[in-house]
Amino acid sequence: MSDGIAAASSEVESAREKLAKATETAISTWELGVRRASERLVERAVFDQPEHTATIEPADLAMLKFNVGQSVESAVSGVRGAVGRIDAEKLADKARLNSTGDSFVHADEILSPLLRPIGDLLSSAGYKLHALRRSSLDDDYRISEFEEGYTFATTARELDEAIEQYGKAKRRLEAVELDRAKSGARDAWNNAG
Repeated sequence: MSDGIAAASSEVESAREKLAKATETAISTWELGVRRASERLVERAVFDQPEHTATIEPADLAMLKFNVGQSVESAVSGVRGAVGRIDAEKLADKARLNSTGDSFVHADEILSPLLRPIGDLLSSAGYKLHALRRSSLDDDYRISEFEEGYTFATTARELDEAIEQYGKAKRRLEAVELDRAKSGARDAWNNAG
């Protein structure tokens, strides 16, 4: 029985390592994606509304460009923190042995708030960005509006799979440990005077 526990423990450790790797991959992929999405948000404001851009004084436009650049860097550096707030242990506890394809990580919810400071700067400069918000009740901008392809969703799915496999490995270890405890209790009962 201890071989079963050792094998299940090894599976948990392997799944934990894969989850750590998937998390680092998500961070690096999403950092690049947030940078590109930020650039597209700026394009939608500055270049798609040239009549408004033309009304801004050159010094004010230079200041806006500088501030937006700082906000883009802040958004990119915020990805690690946003991903760090994903409670993989808690999410893994929701994984079910008899199910597959559960969705735990939603890139739009995690990453969209990172665009808010950029959008706020552009909006305060007079650019119209209302249509790019997630909803009329939410001040965040839908990051998925600015991505090429499905990078955010694909990366989230890879993270989902790693969380799911980790959770399932933990369930199997728990089952093996429970079987061992039950077997020990049965043996103790049977051997009792």
